[in-house]
Amino acid sequence: MWQWLNWQRLKNWWQDLHAYQDMSPDLKTRRQIQLMLQGRDAYGLQDWYHKFWEPLEVDLAVVTFVYQQLAQLSGLDMSRSLPDDRLIEDLQFPLICWFDWESQLSDAWNHQFPQNAKDPYLCYLDSGEWFTLKDLMLTLQQEFLHLKKY
Repeated sequence: MWQWLNWQRLKNWWQDLHAYQDMSPDLKTRRQIQLMLQGRDAYGLQDWYHKFWEPLEVDLAVVTFVYQQLAQLSGLDMSRSLPDDRLIEDLQFPLICWFDWESQLSDAWNHQFPQNAKDPYLCYLDSGEWFTLKDLMLTLQQEFLHLKKY
């Protein structure tokens, strides 16, 4: 019996190790994306907002949230990102972030912009709804406007 338990623990540990590798960020791909972004101009938050997002009438609070959270989740310098960057094809978010990055982004959104007691609405973000950084930003702007109503 004791040998079976030890064997089972070793087997579980081995499976956990493989699962960890599958769910963790691909650091080689992240470095490649970072190199690609280094060839672009960098914008501070205010300049990034004024150049790309203010003309689209995206609130500064939403822009600040995206700028900070995507940098934290991806490890990328978002100051060099552009509205037309595709999150999957160009920035490779599913590869360079932890497997649950959408869930982490949703949790951070709900924490930073809590729902109103009258409207117990929680935002659950789904990357299937957006392809580019601009799509994500406009989706979050709509969520922000929804919260501001209440």
